[in-house]
Amino acid sequence: MFERIGIVGTGAMGRGIAQLFASAGKQVWLHDARSASISEALRFNRELLERGVAKGRLSVAELDATLARMQAAPALADLSGCDLVIEAIVENLEAKQA
Repeated sequence: MFERIGIVGTGAMGRGIAQLFASAGKQVWLHDARSASISEALRFNRELLERGVAKGRLSVAELDATLARMQAAPALADLSGCDLVIEAIVENLEAKQA
């Protein structure tokens, strides 16, 4: 089964997919052509999960475990060990080909 998931593109769709898989116990590696987007996605997901803790939907231990399963993949080659890679970049053919 898929245990290590790679996500290419860390916009709204990519970060949502990453959070979903990490919450389900999967290791997730995030890559984006713009490295700052990876940090933004990880920060966004942290804030989203922290709201879940504040509302009592998630324990602090679950928050920590989920965040630990999301990692930055600065280079596309960092996704080479993934069981599944999901492309979630902007709907632009030139960008996808690059």
